[in-house]
Amino acid sequence: MLMLDNAKRQTMVKCLSRLWNEVWITHIMPNKWKLEQRFLLPKARKEHYNTCNSYRTVSITSILGKRLEKIMVRRLVYRIDLNGCDKNQFAYLQGLSSTQAVLMLADTIKSNMIQNKSTGALFSITPMHLVL
Repeated sequence: MLMLDNAKRQTMVKCLSRLWNEVWITHIMPNKWKLEQRFLLPKARKEHYNTCNSYRTVSITSILGKRLEKIMVRRLVYRIDLNGCDKNQFAYLQGLSSTQAVLMLADTIKSNMIQNKSTGALFSITPMHLVL
């Protein structure tokens, strides 16, 4: 980090671009970029501070990792836009949210119930693991 802080802006941009592109191509993200430091901050005006809900957790992560996440989202959105996307695609698209996806599912279930039809749904959580 010290090298980046002391680098000329043009040199820093070239180095970071090369580094982030390498992560994009190899799917390998340095572990240090994924580490976080958590701090507990006491909430204001609590009568007692001997319970967990009297504190707020703040998580600090690497700026390089955070910036890479923003770059990856932009690249994914670009690819989605370029190739077109499924009408049920909500992730990464502006103006569409998980709330809208849930509302659409609820509407489909309700409509099918009125028509005496069944509705099936499959939910999957697949975290992206990038390690070095």
